Amino acid sequence: MFMNSGDTGHWLEVSIGQPGTAIGAHVTVMSGEDVLGRQEIGVGGGYSSGKMPVAHFGLGQATVVDVSITLQDGTTVELSEIASDQHIRWPEGCA
Repeated sequence: MFMNSGDTGHWLEVSIGQPGTAIGAHVTVMSGEDVLGRQEIGVGGGYSSGKMPVAHFGLGQATVVDVSITLQDGTTVELSEIASDQHIRWPEGCA
């Protein structure tokens, strides 16, 4: 059995709700001028497996970040001052 006993950092999950735009979108998370992470949203996970089309980021001690989403058509969306420790779904929010 594995038991995490140390302190953990903050996190953020990002998904995209517009049909046909999530797969291949690039998500970048920044704290000030520091890039904390950059991921492409995809569903492939290896042979005969898959994953949810969600980008998950570990933020360390950052509690507020800026998120940049670049869609496949080149459109870029900037989301400012996003609180950590939540799942955000662009553009309509989470149900």
